[in-house]
Amino acid sequence: MSFTVCENSCQLNAGSRKLVKKSLRHKHGCRYYDLPPFKSTCDSSFSPPRLCCLPSSPLCYNGATCVVNVIDTTRRFQCQCPTGYYGNECQIKNPKTCLDYWTDKVKPMSGKYTLVDSSGKMYEIFCDFDSEEGMAWTLFESFDLNHHFYLHGGIFVYRRLSEKRA
Repeated sequence: MSFTVCENSCQLNAGSRKLVKKSLRHKHGCRYYDLPPFKSTCDSSFSPPRLCCLPSSPLCYNGATCVVNVIDTTRRFQCQCPTGYYGNECQIKNPKTCLDYWTDKVKPMSGKYTLVDSSGKMYEIFCDFDSEEGMAWTLFESFDLNHHFYLHGGIFVYRRLSEKRA
C-alpha cells in the first residue's frame, strides 16, 4: 500500500509502484509515499483479530476469505477466492481473456493467470499488460525459434494434419 499527498488532499492507494507497474502516474504538485513494511499484530488469542480482515469491513467479494498478508509488503491482505472467482478481491467471475483481469481496480502485472473456456475448463495462460499502454494481451501460443524444425515441416505440422484427419 501507499499514499499520495496532493495540495490539501491525501489519497490511500490499494497498491504500490512495486506491486503494479505503470498504475500510478506522476502528477504535478503531488508526492508519493510507500507505507512501511507491515508488522502483524494478529494473534489467535485476540477475538476478533485486530486487522483488516474483519467481517464488519469486507474487503473480499463472492464469499472469499480475507487473509492477512505479512510476507508481501505491498499488500496488507489477500483474498482466497472460491472456485470460479479471480482477481485481487475475487470480483472477477470465470475470466475468459486477460482483458477481464485488466478491468480490476488495481491494474495487474504481466504473468500467469487462470482463464476459463466456454466449457468451464480452467487453464493457465500468460497475460501481458506491459507491451502497449492500455492494452491487455492474451498469449495463446508461443514458439522457441531454436527448435524451428518442430514449427516448419516437422512434428508440429504432422500433429496438426493428423488432428484434422481424426
